[in-house]
Amino acid sequence: MKLILIRHPQPEVAAGICYGKTDLPLRESAFATEQVVHNWALVQAPSHMVCSPLVRCTRLGAALAALHPNTALTFDTRLQELDFGSWEMQPWDSIGKSAMDAWIASGFDALHGGESLQALDARVASWLQDVQSTYAADQTLWVITHAGVIRSILRQKNICNFEESLKYPIAYGHFIQI
Repeated sequence: MKLILIRHPQPEVAAGICYGKTDLPLRESAFATEQVVHNWALVQAPSHMVCSPLVRCTRLGAALAALHPNTALTFDTRLQELDFGSWEMQPWDSIGKSAMDAWIASGFDALHGGESLQALDARVASWLQDVQSTYAADQTLWVITHAGVIRSILRQKNICNFEESLKYPIAYGHFIQI
């Protein structure tokens, strides 16, 4: 099975704000250009599309589904971004270096009261297992999701190691094919 991992366009949030599971709309300027949607005409048509249920993904999912009306679009909560707990919608600067250092030293545990990186990886692994048992090798699945989920998939598919995955560039509105 071919996976096309698509990161949502830029959400409406100020620079420097921690957001994960918070349901943010898309920045109109990021989506208003038809370029985001028309880029997908060049990619192999999907057998199926699955999407995070957060608005910044569902809006792109709906636009892509309109390009492929005979392809089913489903939603899966396991594709949501990491829950940053009390850090959600806080400026990274106010969270502070000491809190970030403690989070990194803990192995990215749920020090913020949200979700650990291990929990994110576990739910993404569950989703991957279901997908691999559902779709045939010759099918193409478009996955509209978030950078954290994409990085988790890259780790689990052994595309890159943990440290590399944290630095892997995943631009808004772009895709990675695996």
